[in-house]
Amino acid sequence: EIMRYITVADCDLYPLRRIRNLALAYEEGQDVLGLVYMSIGSLGERNATGSYYTPKDVVKELVNDSMSCLDHLEDRMVLDPCCGSGNFLIQIFMFLKQKLIEEGWDLLRVERQLMGNLYGFDIDPWAVLLAKMNLALLIRVLPWTQAAPQVHCIDTLQQGVHPEAGYDLVIGNPPWGYGYTQEQTRAIRSQYSTAHASVESFSLFLEWGLAHCSSQGIVAFVLPEAFLHVSSHCVIRKLVLDQSYVRSIHLYGNTFAQVQTHSIGLVLEKTEEKKTRLTNVLMDGGRYCLDQARFLVNEDYRFSVYSTSEDYQILDGVLGEKRNYLREQAQFALGIVTGNNKLYISTTPKRGFEPIIRGSDLGKYQIKAPESYLAYRPDSLQQVAPERYYRAPEKLLYRFINQNLVFAYDDQQRLSLNSANIVIPQIPGMEVKYVLAVLNSRVAQFVFTNLYSSVKVLRAHVESLPIPLCDFTCQKRIISMVDQLLAGASPSHSLELYNQIDQLIMDLFGLNAQEQAYICGRTETVNFFDEQ
Repeated sequence: EIMRYITVADCDLYPLRRIRNLALAYEEGQDVLGLVYMSIGSLGERNATGSYYTPKDVVKELVNDSMSCLDHLEDRMVLDPCCGSGNFLIQIFMFLKQKLIEEGWDLLRVERQLMGNLYGFDIDPWAVLLAKMNLALLIRVLPWTQAAPQVHCIDTLQQGVHPEAGYDLVIGNPPWGYGYTQEQTRAIRSQYSTAHASVESFSLFLEWGLAHCSSQGIVAFVLPEAFLHVSSHCVIRKLVLDQSYVRSIHLYGNTFAQVQTHSIGLVLEKTEEKKTRLTNVLMDGGRYCLDQARFLVNEDYRFSVYSTSEDYQILDGVLGEKRNYLREQAQFALGIVTGNNKLYISTTPKRGFEPIIRGSDLGKYQIKAPESYLAYRPDSLQQVAPERYYRAPEKLLYRFINQNLVFAYDDQQRLSLNSANIVIPQIPGMEVKYVLAVLNSRVAQFVFTNLYSSVKVLRAHVESLPIPLCDFTCQKRIISMVDQLLAGASPSHSLELYNQIDQLIMDLFGLNAQEQAYICGRTETVNFFDEQ
């Protein structure tokens, strides 16, 4: 009966019958059609369009949080600008239905009101069809002739319409990393300020959402965690801070199947008022508050949500005056990308091959004996740095994929793969081995975790780690212990040496006993080669 009121092309009827023949059990509020749709879709196509099915618990949490920011719920205009099969609209319908019935509304009035107030846009006609069906399935007493879901197949960023006063809530999971054509990119750059530097789809939807919601309206999106701290997203972070109050940030972790990127929920209230604002950060059932003003003073407007107030106070001291940095005082290079490791890498020594270091060969300070070999012919490899970086008299190698900082010392001019990248410190008056000790320290790890909390160690991260001033006598003392670590001390002696080095480095940063104990408590025990 639903299909009588939802336009369906003849070519769509066959797959619809296939879905019907699955005899799925229907549970009110469950987007069964969307689950089927995503399960039969191509993962490659979803990667290209940045589209992934949002888990129900994430949807419900974001709906509940954003709805709690609004009053007069009975007449609020709500839009999902990239609605897919309608899982956000379903949960909003269920939420508002319960609230309005509790206020004494009869079911017929509730259904008529919600059919007129909930909107969805999507560029995928199949998704629009399923969203309409999902909303129609929620109707219990409203005549089918009046059950016309406000879901439309349009390109939100180019054609999206809005009420004169704007939407009261713009909510959803916009595409991440959508692959725009050159023609689309030109059109987008003429319309969106955040696209001038780089065209990122979720940034465009954030800009559109803030532009098309009402004053004191709410924008609530699921986004990649990279939004919080990656430098390329600084323009959209600045726009968000200029135009809104960041009410809450939900840290979801790795919630999407077959996607390694961690995700967040961002809830914004559109306002240009400049006053003290506290942002709620929610993670693993816990909650803490941060002053939004701190984001405005961070480099690139980073949202340093992993730092508590105590963390931030210590960071202010650690990142203070009398610090050196590797930015413009070091040479950086990427390890080798072969293009085909099976073809170019050997696990046994061969004539003309030489050892090559992988990221997994690196521990703090030391390098395991490599178990991979490569015939170094640069012209045949996909990506190589100038050979002088590999053959430098001394250099530091660091793991590219790791939550913990792992730097090792190499003075044997060895090659490395791109999982083990290169930095050659050139800070006047500072020995390479002293810089190595600082980069491997708990203080450096504390800074890295609080500023970035990344699973990738990027050049920009390394450049921003503070190096305290240190006279020659103190450097010599630290380097003496570093040399013992490089010589292969026993595990127990290595940890003892590491702790002695760390104590000296903490003293150089001017940290008191309480601050030192706090940093030790916030960083993991050092396991050298076991850190993954």
